[in-house]
Amino acid sequence: SYTQLTSDADGVVAAITGEAGQVTAAGTPMVTIVRSGEREIQINVPENVKLSVGQQAEISFWALPDVTAKGTVREISPIADSVTRTYKVRVAVPQLPAEAKLGMTAKVSFKDAAAAADELVIPATALYQVNGKTQVWLVRNNRAVLQDVKVAGYVGNNVRLAGGLNKGDILITAGLSKLVDNQQVRLTKGGDI
Repeated sequence: SYTQLTSDADGVVAAITGEAGQVTAAGTPMVTIVRSGEREIQINVPENVKLSVGQQAEISFWALPDVTAKGTVREISPIADSVTRTYKVRVAVPQLPAEAKLGMTAKVSFKDAAAAADELVIPATALYQVNGKTQVWLVRNNRAVLQDVKVAGYVGNNVRLAGGLNKGDILITAGLSKLVDNQQVRLTKGGDI
């Protein structure tokens, strides 16, 4: 009855941790406010992912498969989390779609600004490693042939290649352990890279 709580910014009340009649010390949080204005998405990235402030991001939402947004890396934590060993990254989303609500799960994808023009993405199951070489099986003239490739990084269950393949190459992604070099193969319908 003798205290009035005010917020220093406009926003939406996200949580109330205090109760009427509660006796508490000065500075104890009572209400969590989500400020109005530009929204952010917080993600955790492993140490091998190279990001920079200002890097562009593509955002999709698990619950909204047809909705996407664009974002920009706003902040990268300078220190890793002591438990997960990942770095917190904040991605600013200037125009968050109206369908997206606070607390939704989002997928954030980054286009590597330094990526080579000939970089391709293939399924990780297509990689074939023997004698320390990373290779893939290709179909050329209805025969299986090994081709050396250079891996640039990983994106989920896919692999980014920095060299070794060209657009239009036909890639074998299953049954790799049963193939021998120059073995005759028959093509079935599938996608080209």
